[in-house]
Amino acid sequence: MRYSRLHFTAATVLAMAACQIDRSTGQDTASTVAPVTADDDPADPCAASPTVVVTPAVIPPTPTGVAVALDVAVTNANPAACPVRRFQLVIADTGLLFEPRPSTKPTTAPLELASGATGHFPVTATAPASADAGDVLAVVLSLLDPDTTGGPSGPGGGTGDPVPTPPKTLVASPTLPALPAIAFPVAATPGCQVSTSHELMITSVSVVDDPVRTVFDPASDDPRNGVWTLAYLAQHMAATPGDAPAMIEALLTSFTQPQAINGFTVAPRPGLQSIVLAGWPRTADGALDLARAPLHLQAIVNRFDLRDLASGDAGEGRFVFAFDPAPGAPPSAQPQATIIFEYKLPAAHDRDVLAWAEAFHRLGGLPFGEDYNATLQAITTQFARRGARPDHPNGSAINAVRTNEIPFGNDGQWQLREFHLAPRSGRLEPATLALTPDASFNNSTALAAYITANQAAIIAETHTVPETLDGQPFQAGAIFNVFTVGNTWTAPGVDLEARHHFAINTCNGCHSAQETGTVFLHLTPRELGAEAPRSRWLTGTVVDDPVTGAPRSFDDLGRRKADLRAIVCRDSAMPARDRLRRGIRRVH
Repeated sequence: MRYSRLHFTAATVLAMAACQIDRSTGQDTASTVAPVTADDDPADPCAASPTVVVTPAVIPPTPTGVAVALDVAVTNANPAACPVRRFQLVIADTGLLFEPRPSTKPTTAPLELASGATGHFPVTATAPASADAGDVLAVVLSLLDPDTTGGPSGPGGGTGDPVPTPPKTLVASPTLPALPAIAFPVAATPGCQVSTSHELMITSVSVVDDPVRTVFDPASDDPRNGVWTLAYLAQHMAATPGDAPAMIEALLTSFTQPQAINGFTVAPRPGLQSIVLAGWPRTADGALDLARAPLHLQAIVNRFDLRDLASGDAGEGRFVFAFDPAPGAPPSAQPQATIIFEYKLPAAHDRDVLAWAEAFHRLGGLPFGEDYNATLQAITTQFARRGARPDHPNGSAINAVRTNEIPFGNDGQWQLREFHLAPRSGRLEPATLALTPDASFNNSTALAAYITANQAAIIAETHTVPETLDGQPFQAGAIFNVFTVGNTWTAPGVDLEARHHFAINTCNGCHSAQETGTVFLHLTPRELGAEAPRSRWLTGTVVDDPVTGAPRSFDDLGRRKADLRAIVCRDSAMPARDRLRRGIRRVH
C-alpha cells in the first residue's frame, strides 16, 4: 500500500486530535486505544485488537528544533494459547522531522509480542526551522500487521510460492485500532523572529487571490490594479508596453520549435500550443490578451539570501505562476507547470541591502489583509516597475524567467528552461540554465575535471558553471529531470561532498527525488481557493545521498529564515559587512 504525503491546516490538525485531547486531564499524559472486541474476527480467536497507548497524549507548544519524545506502547490482547504476534508502525510525513523517518513503507522493524506482552515503539518529532510560531503540525501514526498473506498458494490460487497481499492497515483491518492524530503546536522562541509565511514565501490566499492586485482591468486607474499579474509585469519589462504581448508570445512559441542554445539543440514541447496558446484570449488586433492570461499566482517570494552587492543587488524578488487547465478541461485538470519571474533587488550601498531586508521584515508584524497587501505592493513595485534597474535591458530588474513543466512535451518527462531579457531584441529569449551543464556531461571525465578543479567553490556553493569548458559548449540550454534510483549527477573519482553540492545546485538535481526528495515541483500548482503546497526540501526533510547513502538534511526556508534573521534581528550595530554584502548562495 502507498502512503501519500499529508498536508494539514491548523483547524484540521486540531480536529483530528480533538478526540484524544478531550480525553486528557491534568493527570493523564497518555492516549489509550482500547481493544474493540466487537470488531474482532469471530473466526480467528488470535486476531484480538491490541491495546495501544501513546504518551504523551497532548504535546505542549514546542519551539522549532526541540525534539518531543513519544512512546507508542502496544499490548498483544490475544489469548495465551495464541502464537507470537508481530506489529509494525508507519509514521506519516506531515511536515515534522521524525526519528525513525517517515516512509511509504512500514517505518519500523516488526515488534514481536507474545500474548499479553507489551512492547514499545519510541518516536521523536521535531518542528523544522521553517515552521512559524502558531503553526500546528500533526503526529499521525498507523499500526500494521505484517504477517497477512494471500495463503499458501497466493491470492490467485496457483501453485507457486506464497504471494503476500498488502499488509493490514487501520482502515483495512478491524483488528488494528485507529490511532488518533496528535496536534503539534509550534511555540515562539524568545526575541526577534522572522516569519516564513509573511516574509519569505508568501502563499496566503489573501495575497495570491487579492481581488484587485491579481486581476488586471485595462480601464482601471486604481493604483492596485493588476500589479501582481502577468500583464503588469510584462508591460513594465518589455521595451514598450505595447510590445509586451508579442514578447510573451515569442517566449511561449519558442517551446513549439527547435531551439539552438549554446550549441545544443533543444527539441520542441508541442503540448504548450494546445494547453496554453490555443485557448489564450486575444485582443481585436490578434495579440495575446495579457489581461486575461490563463495563469494564476502561486506565491511571491523573497530571495534576499541570494544578495551580492558586488553585482548591484540585494537578492531577488520572485513571482510564481501556474497555468490554468486547458480549454474544456475540468478545473481539477491542473497542468503540472509553473513559470517564475525572478527580479534582482537593486542595491548600490550597504544601506540599500539593509533597507530591502527591513522592508520584508516589516511584513512579519502585519496580519494578512489589506494593510499587509499594500505594504507588500510597495515592495514588489520597487523591483517590478519599469526603470527599476536603468543600466539593464529595458531598464528592468528581471534577471531570469524559468519554466518547470511536464505536460508540454507529451512525453512524460519533466523539463526545465530559462529565459533572459536580450539587450538587442528587448525581449525574453531562451538562455542557458544557471549552474547546470548539459546532460551529456553526466558521469564524464570532463565533468570530473570541472568538479575537481572547482571543488572548494562548489562545496561553499559559490561556484559558477561556464557556458563553455575547454572550448566546448558546457552549460545546458534545457534539461530533463529523468533521475531514477541509481541515476543522478556523478563523475568518476570526484570528492563525494563536492559531488553532492554540485548536484543539488543544478536545476534537475535540486528538483529530483534522488537528491532532495522532491517530486519535481517545489511549489505544486494549487487548487482553487487553496495555498500552493511546498516541497519538503523547502520545509524540512532528510534524504539519503544517492551515492554514499549518508543522510542529507534539507530545510531551505529554515536556512533562508536564519539568514534574514541574522540581518534584521540585531541591536543598533550594523550587521557584519561581509554578511550583509553577500548571501548564502543557492539559486533554486
